[in-house]
Amino acid sequence: MGFKFTPHKHRRTTLFFLNRSAFSNWHFLKFIKFINENIALTLAVARRRNIDNLNEYARFEFRFFNDLKRSIARQYKREPKNTAMTVQYGGRGAINMSCSKTVELRFFGGALTESHYKAKIDYVQAVFEYSYNSSLKSQNVMEFKRFVMKNKNRFRHLVKQFQFPVYERAFQFPHHT
Repeated sequence: MGFKFTPHKHRRTTLFFLNRSAFSNWHFLKFIKFINENIALTLAVARRRNIDNLNEYARFEFRFFNDLKRSIARQYKREPKNTAMTVQYGGRGAINMSCSKTVELRFFGGALTESHYKAKIDYVQAVFEYSYNSSLKSQNVMEFKRFVMKNKNRFRHLVKQFQFPVYERAFQFPHHT
């Protein structure tokens, strides 16, 4: 299971480019589902202070998951043996899949400290690993927290962030935006 990403820091935002070859279509669908369904946790890690800017630059489209699922199903009907992630969808939303070799996560805000920046990296890695082993229907934010805590040496920057009140609210109300 290879995972490679390239973070790019801009003045007010951090972009993560994930290598498409690390995902199958099924794994990517679970990855996106976790991010979209646990929006409070995702936004707590993203640390976007200006929600208007987020909605302008990297809007979360809640139809995205269902549209992506339909697109993947159509692709499997055409090529049932192809498991590589080949779906290209979206453009200006929170998740940009229009590039042929990468997936761009656009919803992260800038980080003023190294710990916050590394917590974002830990979050992407943890969601990648958690979604790889979970089923599509049984993803749960509290199970994710247990997964991260169980691997606290690997995700130590994210574990440190979990102590702040915004994360407690995110775990208690994962769908709240």
